[in-house]
Amino acid sequence: LAIIRLKSHSIVQVNFLAKYLISDIIKTQIEKLSGGVAQQNLSLAQLNNLPVPIAPIFEQQKIVTVLDQAFATIDKAKANAEQNL
Repeated sequence: LAIIRLKSHSIVQVNFLAKYLISDIIKTQIEKLSGGVAQQNLSLAQLNNLPVPIAPIFEQQKIVTVLDQAFATIDKAKANAEQNL
């Protein structure tokens, strides 16, 4: 468990970072770095070293908007499929 706090003058938007952290790209990187025998985990140092691609703010906003729309469409399709079953 880790808390990620962005500085007030950060060049990364919270929503953009959140979407990135749940992406398959970062999940794969985390799996490669995870250590431990019984419970896989990342150290804070490893977490600090995870690469985060930084796009201009307007691009981050655009990416978040597109992903939000895509997720909403997927949720609606799932709901329709469940209703049809």
